[in-house]
Amino acid sequence: KKNGGIYVLQNRQEIDEILKIFPVEEIWGFAEASAIKLKLLGIKTAYQFMNAPEPLIQKTLTVVGVRIQLELRGISAKIVRSYFQGQQKIKSSISNC
Repeated sequence: KKNGGIYVLQNRQEIDEILKIFPVEEIWGFAEASAIKLKLLGIKTAYQFMNAPEPLIQKTLTVVGVRIQLELRGISAKIVRSYFQGQQKIKSSISNC
């Protein structure tokens, strides 16, 4: 479905079909250098990236690349940190994806 320029993908099959034609250089969070590294490994689409071995992605793009890969798989990669500052407990959410 298309709503104001935003695509709403309803199921895994729809998602996979889009990712098969979606170039890695257009994945949000990737710098040009990351896309070049992936292309040198033969990874040209978001679908190939999503299905690439996680250790290869971590070695090539570090933990940030793995987080993006997890998000494409539908797994939230947000990190929630909890720490104390004086008497007040503070929670923060960090997302690199």
